Amino acid sequence: MTLAGPIKGIIRAAEAAPGSAAIVVEDNTWTYSELLREVRRWAGALAMRGLGPGGIVAATSQDQVALRLIRWAANYLGAVEALIDPHCGPADHAARLAVVRPDLILTDADIPALRADAVGADGPELASMDLSTPARVLFTSGSSGAPRAVLQLAGQLDSAARSNAVTRGMCVHDRLLCALPPYHAAGSLFEDTIVWLGGCLLLPGPGGPGRLGAALRSGSPTVMTVVPAILVQLEKDGDLPALGGLRLLNYAGDLLESQLLRRVLEETRGEVTRGYGLTEAGPLVSVLSAAAHRGAVLPEPAELGQPADGVEVRVDPRTSELMVRSGHVMAGYLHDPDATRQRLRDGWLRTGDLVELGPSGIRLVGRRSNLIRSGSEWIALEQIERCLRSFPTVGDVVAVAVPHPQWIQRPVAYLEQTEPINSEMLWAHVAANLTRYATPDWVEVVDALPRLGSGKVDRVGLAARAATGPRSTAWHRPITQTTPSEG
Repeated sequence: MTLAGPIKGIIRAAEAAPGSAAIVVEDNTWTYSELLREVRRWAGALAMRGLGPGGIVAATSQDQVALRLIRWAANYLGAVEALIDPHCGPADHAARLAVVRPDLILTDADIPALRADAVGADGPELASMDLSTPARVLFTSGSSGAPRAVLQLAGQLDSAARSNAVTRGMCVHDRLLCALPPYHAAGSLFEDTIVWLGGCLLLPGPGGPGRLGAALRSGSPTVMTVVPAILVQLEKDGDLPALGGLRLLNYAGDLLESQLLRRVLEETRGEVTRGYGLTEAGPLVSVLSAAAHRGAVLPEPAELGQPADGVEVRVDPRTSELMVRSGHVMAGYLHDPDATRQRLRDGWLRTGDLVELGPSGIRLVGRRSNLIRSGSEWIALEQIERCLRSFPTVGDVVAVAVPHPQWIQRPVAYLEQTEPINSEMLWAHVAANLTRYATPDWVEVVDALPRLGSGKVDRVGLAARAATGPRSTAWHRPITQTTPSEG
C-alpha cells in the first residue's frame, strides 16, 4: 500500500524502531509504537463522527496534543485536516470555516468526548492513499490581506519534509522543540520533517513565556525553529544563553533586528539559519546558511540565501517577480480556482516578491503588494523600512500607505525604538537616504508593533489605523522636505 504524509513516517518508525521516542510532553513519553496505537484510536473516534476519506475536519483548540493527534488521525483516514488558530476572533474563525466548508468541526468543547471515545475505539483500517491524496489546509498569515486556505497534498508534505531534512542536515537523532504551533506553516514543516525522519517532538508544557526557556535549559532539544517575536521574548526573560545547547536554530517570518541577531549568534554554538518561504510554497523556498551568519558582517535583511533542495527558481524578466517550482508547491487555494490560476501557472508559483538572483542566492527587492503609487511615482515601502531601520536605536519598522486626495497614496511609518530617538536627526537621516517623494509624511513611535498569531506584523491593521490619521505624538516631515509635486 502507498503511504504518504506524516502517517508514513509514524508507521515507518513504529515498524523500524518501535521503542524510540516519538513525542515528549513534560514527563510523559510516547514511543512510536504507542503513538501509532493512539493515532489509530483517534482515527476511530473521528470515524465515529462521520469523517472518512476525502472529508474535511476543521479543529481549533488550546490542547496542542489533541490538535496533533487530530492531524495525524485525519491523515490515517485519508481525510483533510484544517487546524485553526484558537486565538482567532469569532469573525475570523467563522470566515475560515466558510472557506474550508468542513464536514466535521471540533473545538475545545469537543476534545474531552473525543479523547474519551478514542480510549475505547477500535482503529479503522488504514485508508487507501497516494501522493495526490488531499491532506492538509493551512491558512496564510493574513499580514497583508485576508487569509487564504492553502491545500496541500500528502505527497507535497513528504516532498517538503525531505527537502527540509536534506537542506538543513536534519537526522533521526534530532529532537525538535515545538516552539511554533501546528497551525503555523513553519511549525508544521519542521514537525513533519522530524516525523518523516523518525525523530522526536518535544512539546513545551503549559504556562507562561518562560516554558521555552525551561525546555531549552533541559539540554534535550537539538533543533528549534522560531519567529523573531519568540527570540525577543527569550531575550526579555534572560533565556538567550539557553540557545547554546541547540545544534540548529532556524528563524523565519518577519525580519530579525540586527542587534538581537548579533546577541543570538553570540549565545549559540550550533548552526543558525534563516528560512524563506510562503505558505503556498510548502513553505520552503530558500535557506540563508549558517556560514552566511558567521561571516565578518551580519547578513543583510534582503539576503534570502540559496534555493532549498529540489526547489527551482526563476525571475520574471518583465516584473522581477520570483517564481518557484518544486514538489511541495501547493495544490491550490481550496474552493478558489480563480485565485489558484492567478498564482499557479504551468507548475510555477508566483510569489509576489520582487528579487534579484546572483552568486550568493536570492536577494529581496520588495513585494509587489508593497509598491504604492504616489502622484506619478512608484514607491517601495521596503525601501522606507530599510532606511528607518538603519538609523541607530530604531528597532522594527513598518511603512504603510494612506489615501491622499491629490497624490493617490502617501507613505507613513510606524517604528519601535530601542532608545529615545532625536526626531531631527532621524529626519536628516531620511533626507540623506531617500528621495523626496519616498519620504514618509509622518512617523509614529509605538511601544510595540501589533502582531498576528503567526508572529508577523499586522500590516492590514496598521494601514487601517493610519487611515484614521496620525496621533498627536507623531513626527511630521519637515516642511523643507518637499512633496511629490516638487520632486
